[in-house]
Amino acid sequence: MPDFTQSMLSHAHNVQITKSTISTVAGNQINHIHSSSKRHGALHDAAERGDQPGCYENTRVAILKEITDWLQDPYARKKFIYWLYGPAGSGKTSIAQSIAEALAKLGLLAASFFFWRSAAGRDTSDHFVTTIAYQLSRNLSAMADPLYTAIENDPIIFSKSLATQFQLLIINPLKTALQRPLPRETPERIVIIVDGVDECSPTKSQVELLGFLRTAVEEFWSIPFLCLVSSRPEYEIRSTFSDSNPLGALTTKVALDNNYRTNRDIRFYLVSKFNKIRDEHLQLGSKLPTPWPADHDVDCIVRKASGQFIFAATAMKFIDSPRGDPPCPQTRR
Repeated sequence: MPDFTQSMLSHAHNVQITKSTISTVAGNQINHIHSSSKRHGALHDAAERGDQPGCYENTRVAILKEITDWLQDPYARKKFIYWLYGPAGSGKTSIAQSIAEALAKLGLLAASFFFWRSAAGRDTSDHFVTTIAYQLSRNLSAMADPLYTAIENDPIIFSKSLATQFQLLIINPLKTALQRPLPRETPERIVIIVDGVDECSPTKSQVELLGFLRTAVEEFWSIPFLCLVSSRPEYEIRSTFSDSNPLGALTTKVALDNNYRTNRDIRFYLVSKFNKIRDEHLQLGSKLPTPWPADHDVDCIVRKASGQFIFAATAMKFIDSPRGDPPCPQTRR
C-alpha cells in the first residue's frame, strides 16, 4: 500500500502532525510574514533598539503605577486605550519600554511597535499590521492556525491595502481563535503597545492606524483588547483623540508634564549617575570630592532640561566618557 502521508507531505513545509490530524502550512507565505513583511526592529526587545533603555530605576514611579492600574482594571472607566502624550524628549518611549518589558516578563505583552522616523520600515505604517499580526500569532497560540489559513487563502494579501490586511490578518483570525476553546496559557487580556505614532509618515497614516486600534478595541472589548499609545500631541492625533470623536470616548488621555514630578525624577537620575561616575571612573573617580558636583550645578542642569529626560541623558553620556576627565558640569546661569 502506498504511503499517502509521505506523498502528501513531499513538497510541504512547516508540517505539524498531532494524533491523526495533519496540518499543512504553505512555507512561502509563512516565510513572507516572518521576514520581509514585518519589521524586527519595531519590537520592544529588538537588537536594533538596544540603546533605548526603559525608565531609570526609581523614576517615573507615579505614571508607571497609573498605567499598571489601568491595565489591571480597564472596565473601571470603560477606557480601553491609554494615550500618553508629551513633547519630544519627555521620556514617553522609555515609559512605553518599561511597560513592555514588565508585561513581557509576565507573559502579558501581545504585541508592540515602536515607530522611529530615522529607521527604514519604522517610519511608516506599511509593515505595522503584519508586524502586529506576527507577534499576536506567536504570543496567542490559538491565533496561529487562523492566521496561517488566511495567508494560504490569499497569497497576495501582503500587497493589499492596510485596511484589508488589518481585517484579514488580525480581526478575522482573532475572531476565529476566540470562538474555539483557548489553551490554558492564553492571557486574560490582549495588550499591545504602539509608541511614537507621530513618527509615522504621512500624517494620514497616523489617523488610519488609530482607527485600526479603535476597531480592535470595539470588536474585542469583552476580552479586553487594550492599547497603550504614546506620541507627541500633534494636531491630527489630538483631533482623533478628542472627545467629539468616537475614539476619545474609549481613551484615557494623560499629559506627561510636571504633575508627575518630572524635575524631581531628572534630579534623582543626575545625582545617581554622578555618584556612579565618582565611584567607578578609572582615572579620576577617587579624586573627585563628595558631593560632586555641587548641588547648584545639578539644579542648573535640571532647569535647563525643562522636563526633557533626553537632555539629562545626553549630558550624562558626555560627562561619563571613560577615556576623559569628568568635567565640572558648570553651565551659565
